Amino acid sequence: MQKKFQQWLSGASRFLSKPRSRETVKKILITLFSATYLFVTYLLSIPFLTQELSVSPGDRANRNIITSKDFFFYDKENEKKIRLKAFAKQPHVFDRDYKVLDKLINSIDVYFGIPGKENPSIANITYEVAIKRLPFLSRYSKRHVLEFLKNNKNIMMWSRAYATRIFDNFGITRHALPRLNNFRIIGAEVRTIKAKNPRENFRLPANRIIDRKHVLKKHYEELINFEDSSDLKINAELKNIAIHLILTFFSENPYLKYNEGATEFLKKQAAQNAPIEPERIRKGTILAHVGNIIDQKTFAKVQALKREQEGFSVYFFIGMLLIQGILILGVSVFIFRFSNFRFSDLSSHVILHSLILSLTFFAFILSRIDSIQSSDLEFGLFVPLAFMSTTMALLFGPRVTLIVGIYISFFLLIISHYQSTTLFLSFISIITGIYTAEKMEKRTQFFKGALIAGLAMALICLGVDLINNKVTKITGYKIILSLLNGFVSIILTIGILPVYETLFNIATKFRLRELADFSNPLLKMLASDAPSTYTHTLMVANLSERAVEAIGGDTLLTRVGCLYHDIGKTSNPFFYAENKHLSPTHASFKKLGPLKSAQIIVAHVIDGIRIARENRLPEKIVSFIPEHHGTTTIQYFYHESLKESRTKKRKKKLPKELFQYPGPKPQMKETAVVMIADSVEAASRSVKKATRENLEQLVETIVKNKTDENQFSDCPLTLNDLEVVKATFVDVLISSFHGRPSYPKMKQTKALEGKVRDKK
Repeated sequence: MQKKFQQWLSGASRFLSKPRSRETVKKILITLFSATYLFVTYLLSIPFLTQELSVSPGDRANRNIITSKDFFFYDKENEKKIRLKAFAKQPHVFDRDYKVLDKLINSIDVYFGIPGKENPSIANITYEVAIKRLPFLSRYSKRHVLEFLKNNKNIMMWSRAYATRIFDNFGITRHALPRLNNFRIIGAEVRTIKAKNPRENFRLPANRIIDRKHVLKKHYEELINFEDSSDLKINAELKNIAIHLILTFFSENPYLKYNEGATEFLKKQAAQNAPIEPERIRKGTILAHVGNIIDQKTFAKVQALKREQEGFSVYFFIGMLLIQGILILGVSVFIFRFSNFRFSDLSSHVILHSLILSLTFFAFILSRIDSIQSSDLEFGLFVPLAFMSTTMALLFGPRVTLIVGIYISFFLLIISHYQSTTLFLSFISIITGIYTAEKMEKRTQFFKGALIAGLAMALICLGVDLINNKVTKITGYKIILSLLNGFVSIILTIGILPVYETLFNIATKFRLRELADFSNPLLKMLASDAPSTYTHTLMVANLSERAVEAIGGDTLLTRVGCLYHDIGKTSNPFFYAENKHLSPTHASFKKLGPLKSAQIIVAHVIDGIRIARENRLPEKIVSFIPEHHGTTTIQYFYHESLKESRTKKRKKKLPKELFQYPGPKPQMKETAVVMIADSVEAASRSVKKATRENLEQLVETIVKNKTDENQFSDCPLTLNDLEVVKATFVDVLISSFHGRPSYPKMKQTKALEGKVRDKK
């Protein structure tokens, strides 16, 4: 049963890890990203905005009723109070008849102007004539009357100004005012009517609106002592004459009248136009705690929230589709155009989308938890985003992690209802995750990464609270939660990464380091069954690793791939040239013939793939086994076959394809370098004199042979890379074949010692 499961798991890994064509990868991208697009859009729209709200006044809440979005609540009772207040604050309207002032000014001109046509000169008017023409002057002494006549012009000017001041600052009514609400507090709004030119309305305090009956009695002292802004020097007695005349006129001709219709209209208009500020209820606000009685106001708020949800606009959904569409398109195009070779297989896409979907769904679930919604803590502190970024960086590298991290960050921004701090936390989690993954060499270094991620998030929270001047006890909780988030993220990475490694047979740096351990059973088997092949493997690994490092490739992957590239030779080790010492029957190749011998040599590739997959080596490592030979020709046996055809031992020439390896050609820079290194290492053993010129010629010949067979057409190895690889190989070979001085024999040393003693 266990064997069958291992076979099934191995088959599934091969299917998922099998390299796909560019067109197939494009179809995979479209399919998976379309599914992710629809799923994430769904999470951000309908379920996020709706919840079941069925309550009535007097019910007990069976759960916390928490707002899932911001909305505005219009309190009807509060609105009524505001409108009543605006109605009451609007002043009562009075009409002021401007013709009364015009009539008074004309009267002043008549009373204080030229007394008569027969006496055009004021100087000729006698006391008797003045009394006759202006009977009210009889109340005053002759001296005052004569002085009045003498200052006639100044009195006229001052009287006009005084009359205007009284008209503008006081209101004299015909009847006592009715009881008006708030009149004593807010006063009156005075509108001027019957004026030749428009006049602006103005406010008049209630204590300056006077019944005409009280003008010459109750308010007389107030009126005669009203401030005098005139610079005219007039006797106080003469002023009293003019004031008495003016006030008498106003009492007989009141000019202010209450306008009930206009007052009612303006008060209603003020109530209607009163600014009603709705109460803004934030997302996450608890409208009712579990067990609380639903009062009328709470019920009204719940109903308002329900209307908001029922009014879910199709435009919102379309807008979310557009935003998510642009983001998803950007991520998919970036991965298709700029990601590395890892995304040519199906398993990479499955892992990528499983991480995206699991994290987004987890964040969605968190957003539905009442305690988190109503918390003062940032939503991003509850999402282990550093887990996703670290895991993804270990599997796919920093570029893919960054673009996917940006997408996830915007998702968290939206689902947290645009908390800016959550966006900051998301970005720093992505950056620290990438940095941590790049610096990790051992699994024990994970906890250092946890500390870095936690501290970075804590500093973000502290910085935001300092900016907002809100460093409180909550800030301490945020720092603790940040550190906890970092450690939880790393623990999840430690737990989930081996699952991905096992299920998808992935070659992570940790798995590669484990496979590079010489205590691995396969390497121990290679060292014991084919020791010369093992030595050859180590030399190829040294050559390849140096060259791949020079061209910027994956050195760890290259080294491990080299260690296992000839693992198939353990099946028949004595059939290979480097292991001739294992069997005296190596010459049996001549008995087998060129074709059979070539088939046995080719079999080490087939056997190697079988052994590697039986031991569940990652497909990236398995690919080194066939690709380091590509479709090259086994030159020795093909040559022998041609010789046989020429000597007529065989009737017809055998096809060249029968003497070629099955391939495929190298798909990566790393396997292409190993192909060259494998031939260079084997051929270098036949070099009689290891000079630089000889080694350069050897490497050049091997590279030319591979190029002539078109072995590098499927990999991204450039001509410049080839030059770097050739130069690196020559340097490594020279250091390997360095000369040593000839050491003297022991007899020669002893003879020399004897001669030295004899000489003494």
